[in-house]
Amino acid sequence: MAKKVEKTHNPKAVATRLKSMSQGFKTVFQPTDTVDVEGTLTPAGQAAGELDADLGRYTNTDTAHETYEGAKEDRDTNQPAVLARLDAFEIGLRAKLGTTSQKLVDFGLKPKAKGKRSAASKAKAAAKAKATRQQHDGKQAPPAAPEA
Repeated sequence: MAKKVEKTHNPKAVATRLKSMSQGFKTVFQPTDTVDVEGTLTPAGQAAGELDADLGRYTNTDTAHETYEGAKEDRDTNQPAVLARLDAFEIGLRAKLGTTSQKLVDFGLKPKAKGKRSAASKAKAAAKAKATRQQHDGKQAPPAAPEA
């Protein structure tokens, strides 16, 4: 009994087999010659056409992969410039709208939260403001009028 040869499923090997077989059907047979394919008489021209269509599935994916790799390389090469431009736009938007503006959300940016001041910090700020006013005015603030 003859030994069965194991055929590879590697896409490149399959594409090579398809190309060779298609070429054989085109050169060895006349387009009207028929070959028994799984019990069906198939003209050589039709067989070559079917093999070429199958080969297209393999070559199209190779071309698409090359295009993808080129686009990915272009993206990766230009990423530093894109990120710099993106950062510049973000800085410009924050300068134009303010760092706490809710409009920043429309641009996909998170506004800074307004700080909540405690009672102690408010009292400290009021005392500092009063001291500054006294220093600028050069006089004491008038005493509070007694309530009657």
